Amino acid sequence: MIDKVNLRPHNKIYFKGIRTPKSPCLFVLDLGGTFAEGSSKDIESVCKIAKSKNASLIYTTGKDINNFQNLQKQCKLLGFEFPLPDFLIAKNGLFIYKKNNGVLVEDKKWKEKVSKNFDRKKILEQAREIALSHDFSMNGKKPNNFSDSKLCEFDLEENDSMIRLICSDSSAITAEKRLNEKFKRAGMNLRIIRQVFHKDELEQVLTPEQLEVCSARYEVDKPFCHIIDILSADRCDAVNYLKKILDIPNSEILIAGNDKKDISLLPLTLFDAMFICPANSTRDLINLCNILMSQNIYKSDKIGAKGVLEGIKHFIADA
Repeated sequence: MIDKVNLRPHNKIYFKGIRTPKSPCLFVLDLGGTFAEGSSKDIESVCKIAKSKNASLIYTTGKDINNFQNLQKQCKLLGFEFPLPDFLIAKNGLFIYKKNNGVLVEDKKWKEKVSKNFDRKKILEQAREIALSHDFSMNGKKPNNFSDSKLCEFDLEENDSMIRLICSDSSAITAEKRLNEKFKRAGMNLRIIRQVFHKDELEQVLTPEQLEVCSARYEVDKPFCHIIDILSADRCDAVNYLKKILDIPNSEILIAGNDKKDISLLPLTLFDAMFICPANSTRDLINLCNILMSQNIYKSDKIGAKGVLEGIKHFIADA
């Protein structure tokens, strides 16, 4: 449900250099629920402004490149060419693809960078210690292994830069907190993203074996499971990498996102970047925007791509 109560007025401000076509800048746009949720007219309008401002167009997504390519195919069937970005940040920052002759090509240097210090065995050992405590018992007895715990290993695919866990609803926040604390004490620089999924959502994408793992973690009257991803990098890390190689200052970065996965990008607003929060944003993101109370954050009255367009017009004088 769209939260209209938390919307507040903003004083109009502008990028310092983005008004000059010769000054390069970045438009960093989340796809699902944000830029990809809108009419072809709104999407084309945003891209037209980006081009006029000499902006590199960057898409962010929690999914992989195949999902983006499927989005392009679906749009093409509807008679619309979904614009190809200059860069695609996929899997919440684990992969970066660069446009090269009309094709997205993986950035190998980034892949090496994010996987270099990801010690999968050590990370799982740390997570297992938490999972085998009494606090994560499903039957009142101390768990003996992951399968007996409310917090369980749950990798959907092999990845040398990410580990996925699943957790019961009532223990998920505690699990996230303890994982963060434990990794910090161990000197492990990791990123954690927790997302809640309804049983109906999971049934559409999981195998029978995976659904069995989920079913054991549904609680009475709580048909939810939480997926906890432990990653070597997030969206903010990927954007910082790109801004460095492109030599773009924070003051020339405009970001738009609508859910928890975009929260990692909000700290950039403390260093002059601009953030657009569409009206269909999650409560977690809206609440954090309220806490920061930054003039560099704009909460739109409109959803998706319309909200992005509204935010761009707020920040850019002649958009």
